[in-house]
Amino acid sequence: MARLRKGILTGIIGPLAYSNYKGKQVVKMRPNQDKEKKEPTTAQFVQRNKMRAVNAFVKPLKPVIAIGFQDSDKLSAYNECVSELLSIVTMKDEVVPVIDYAQVKFSRGTLPAPEIVAMDVNPGSIIITWNKSTSNHATRKNDEAVVVLRSEAGASKIFDCIGFRADGSGSVEIPANIEAPYHAWIFFSNPKMYPYASKKKVSDTVYLGGF
Repeated sequence: MARLRKGILTGIIGPLAYSNYKGKQVVKMRPNQDKEKKEPTTAQFVQRNKMRAVNAFVKPLKPVIAIGFQDSDKLSAYNECVSELLSIVTMKDEVVPVIDYAQVKFSRGTLPAPEIVAMDVNPGSIIITWNKSTSNHATRKNDEAVVVLRSEAGASKIFDCIGFRADGSGSVEIPANIEAPYHAWIFFSNPKMYPYASKKKVSDTVYLGGF
């Protein structure tokens, strides 16, 4: 549809597009709206599928990503995590993205990571025991143990602090919506020691296993 204003047409009539450029009539061929889009290459298809899988995996877990990753000069904390996860996604039959849960990281830091001593897994809970030693100069008694649960069906749960490093253990109650199979991860965080964004306030993530 075209309109006439002050002797100048603007809009589309048939195969032509009319516009106003500095008070002058301009006529161009209408863009071909029916032109078929190019099919993505195999590499593009794979990358898009990986990206969809990663975004679906991490979006519900943004709060823990904000703790475990820090903004960089080039990427936000969220995109830092996404970039990390993209590197561990493989493709099954070149169609289905597969996330290697054992390599998933919700944190990257220099704080000493939890050294798991034992785990007592029950139908409704997990008791986790870790080395409570603070002999390493970088550790603190009040380092907080953060646990993440994620079912393969998509439900997730973040436990901000199940205990302190000096406690040596902590437990999580498995929510009803976290159905097996599910996976669990743990890391230490100490926001009080470093309230600003710093890798010194978090440890790397430790994979606890699939259940």
